[in-house]
Amino acid sequence: MEEPHVTRTVTRKIPLEFIHIKSPIEGVKKKLDETLNIWNESLQGVMESYSKVAIKDNKARILDEYGYLLVTVEYTGEYFIPKIGQKMKGKVTTISPDQIALLVDGVFNAVIPKDNAGPWKYKEENWKLGGRNLEQNDEIKFVVQKIEVQSEYMLIVGQIPVEVEAPKKKPRHH
Repeated sequence: MEEPHVTRTVTRKIPLEFIHIKSPIEGVKKKLDETLNIWNESLQGVMESYSKVAIKDNKARILDEYGYLLVTVEYTGEYFIPKIGQKMKGKVTTISPDQIALLVDGVFNAVIPKDNAGPWKYKEENWKLGGRNLEQNDEIKFVVQKIEVQSEYMLIVGQIPVEVEAPKKKPRHH
C-alpha cells in the first residue's frame, strides 16, 4: 500500500498579531495549530503535526493598517495526502443500509457508499460477505475513489474491490 503520510519542510509567510511581538514563535505555533487537520487546497491534504519551527528572517513586514506582522517561518510538517486510486485500510465505526463509515489512522473519516461495497451485500440488517457479518472495529481495505471537502474537513469516499476477502473474526477476550 502506498503511504499517504508525507514529511515536508515548508517556508512560508504567516501573519501575526502585534500581541505576539515578544514571543513570535508562540504566535506562529498558535497559527499552525489552527491549521491542523484542516484541508489545504494547495497540498491536497491536511497537516497532522509540525515540528522544528523557526523564524527565518529577524525582520517582519507590517501589513498596511491591519495590525499584523508578516513573518517568514520554516517548519517541518507531517501531512496526510490521500490520492485517488490509493489503497487504504479503515476501521469500521458505523454500519447502515446506505453506507459503511470508517476511520483511517484513527483520525480521518472515510465512507463506503452502498453502491461501492463490492462483494459485500446488505441483508438481514447487516453487511455480509460469505456468511460473515461486518462488525464495528473490523478493519477493511478499500480504494480511494474521491476526496470531498465540507467546511474545511476532508471526507474520503472509498470503494471496496470485488476481490476483497472478509475481515478475520477478532478473538473474544474473556
